[in-house]
Amino acid sequence: LAARDEIAETANNIACTKRLACRVAQRIAKQVCRRVAFAVEHFGPARCFCGGDWPVSLLAMGYAETWSLNRRLVEEVVGADEATAIFSGNAIDFYKL
Repeated sequence: LAARDEIAETANNIACTKRLACRVAQRIAKQVCRRVAFAVEHFGPARCFCGGDWPVSLLAMGYAETWSLNRRLVEEVVGADEATAIFSGNAIDFYKL
């Protein structure tokens, strides 16, 4: 409820929009980790790909920052080698690139 009040209070203040979006992004980072863990547990890391929500993510941070955060969150769940597969290797294999 506090987050809703904060959003309502700052919704009309353009200067606060980016800061608020960043705070929201940080709050959902834990949710992202749980969802990544769920997907990997049920599908296995070899069947998972990473996609972004660009350009929506630009409300909170830049493109490079978004991918860096995504990479960090995925690595927290599966480790560096499996994260590399999720970010590139699996798509290369699936699409035979």
